[in-house]
Amino acid sequence: MKRLFLFVFIAVLAFGSAIAFADNDNARGQGSGQKAPFKPQEVFEQLKAWEKGFKLPDISEIGEGRAQKSFVISASGNVKITDAEVLSVSGTTFAVKVWGLNIPVRTSSSTSFVVGKLRDWSFSEMKIGDKVDVMGDINEVNGSVEARVINAKISAPRIGNEEVSRLRSVVEGLIRQLQEALRKVGKPLPPGISPVPSASPTPSV
Repeated sequence: MKRLFLFVFIAVLAFGSAIAFADNDNARGQGSGQKAPFKPQEVFEQLKAWEKGFKLPDISEIGEGRAQKSFVISASGNVKITDAEVLSVSGTTFAVKVWGLNIPVRTSSSTSFVVGKLRDWSFSEMKIGDKVDVMGDINEVNGSVEARVINAKISAPRIGNEEVSRLRSVVEGLIRQLQEALRKVGKPLPPGISPVPSASPTPSV
């Protein structure tokens, strides 16, 4: 009986010592800067907090020209690039840079070019250094973007200057037509209309 009592006493003492040792070891680990392992649910709770700051520009922001820098590819391959800088332009393709990434973009006859809700524009108007938004589809083979819509974030002064140049060309063309018509009947231009030099003929090859 005494032996049994002694055995139980030693077993309890050993178990208590093991618990105390484990607690002391944990305390040393925390004191040395080691992090306690995360539980999976705690990780996803942190991700929920992170996701609240995961802001994506919407179409209304793009249309108003105030979309901030982003590059998003959906699970279905849709691409939205906003506030990217044009790095190069060649043929029907160009390259943009956003968040340190260089992305090739391809255009086609079905690509729409707009300046917000102000007006349309053309690929020929694109310049290196322009800021653009691109909506399209990713090419999973080479990583290029097939553009559906390209929105140019062109400043108002530049739009105004380009529009003035365009209208000036239209007016000059009309005056040339009037000059030619009046020349054929031997009459001068009406007062107040300055003559416009005839367009230089295209040299034959």
